[in-house]
Amino acid sequence: MLRRALLNAQRLVKSSTIANRTTTIFRPQYGWVSRFSSTNISNAQSLEMDLSTEESKRRLFNMLIFSISFWRGFLELDLALGKWVEEHIYSMDENGIKALVHVLDLENPDLWRWLPGQERPPEAVSGNPVFSAGQGKVLKNLNHSAPETRATPGQPCVRGWDDFQKGHDVPITGGEKDSESDSNGWSRARGLVVKTLVLIGGALLLKRFTKSTTRWDHARIVARSLSGEKFSREQASRNPDSYFNIRALTCPATEMVDGSNVLYFEQAFWRTPQKPFRQRFFMVKPCPKDLKCDVEVSSYAIRDADEYKNFCDRPRDQRPLPEEVIDDIAEHLTTIYLKRCERGKRCLYEGSTPPGGFPNSWNGAAFCTSELTILKNNEIHTWDRGYDDDGNQVWGVKEGPYEFKPAPASSFNGMFSPLNFAPSQPMEKRIEGSFVLQE
Repeated sequence: MLRRALLNAQRLVKSSTIANRTTTIFRPQYGWVSRFSSTNISNAQSLEMDLSTEESKRRLFNMLIFSISFWRGFLELDLALGKWVEEHIYSMDENGIKALVHVLDLENPDLWRWLPGQERPPEAVSGNPVFSAGQGKVLKNLNHSAPETRATPGQPCVRGWDDFQKGHDVPITGGEKDSESDSNGWSRARGLVVKTLVLIGGALLLKRFTKSTTRWDHARIVARSLSGEKFSREQASRNPDSYFNIRALTCPATEMVDGSNVLYFEQAFWRTPQKPFRQRFFMVKPCPKDLKCDVEVSSYAIRDADEYKNFCDRPRDQRPLPEEVIDDIAEHLTTIYLKRCERGKRCLYEGSTPPGGFPNSWNGAAFCTSELTILKNNEIHTWDRGYDDDGNQVWGVKEGPYEFKPAPASSFNGMFSPLNFAPSQPMEKRIEGSFVLQE
């Protein structure tokens, strides 16, 4: 209830507190004098409005318009009465203003039930000329809607204020309007869900395709792919005359100050893993920016190789310390320059030593070459060969690279396979056909 509107209106009534002030009646401008000049307002209080000056009238009218449009806090009443009051307040005389104040003093729920005719108002209210005029306006608006859209008398609400919509020549019935509203609501909800999913999916795809892989990321991928226990068992079973079943074992040893990964690498026959015949340090780091490659893998001799036998099989507290590993890195042997594989290939990286290879004197060789391929399933292919001054191959396998695949779940499966025993061919033939004995 807007008591504040009535109190503010009463503050403007000066005649009750100021003696000998003459009150002039505001002359209506729009021809509504006879309609709102009733002197028989039931239960009306004796209020004398100060309409003597234009300023007092302006303040009073603005206060009343503001009270019904903003102070009530009831949107439906603002829509039903607010515009009507704005249009007709300037046509009211003093009695009409008093009638309007009495209407504004009514409770919101009561006023909302009485205006659309859901309940019959008391005689004191129904006889109020402002209430009667406002109710007539509301009922006239409701006459444009279909009867089905309005609640029956006694119901708590009224529906169907504006049932004419674009594209319809007749008012929409209640069932049609509710059905159409529900359908539109579900359509908007589904559209919103689809748009949200599309945006999320697009963001994920964009993140995936635009995520850049740094040079150091490539180096870490190569180091991780080289690490682990791998065997050439399958290749040896296919071609036992040229390939042995070799165990290749690689694990991290330390990290250099510049971030390069140092890996320990050893190879041994599968049945004698504790007796490696080849030991190396691998240093994995990004290629220099002036070279057209992604990762370089350099091999180094080990200063005291016996101290590193079965390095990866030991507990960490029994391995040489990182600073000792750095001190034991000996002469440089080879460097392989890797590039990312083209799309459609099984491999991730592939590369080789530069043309001309690196110096090597084992078994009459003058230089050696190496090739390395890293596949997507952590399988690696290596091919090391030695050549003399005339370009003749003097050591290393000739048929193709060794294929090392990750160790199975149990390395003891097939322990008694014929591949784990020495073949019957002469040792010279085996040395000539395999790179693993090149040292």
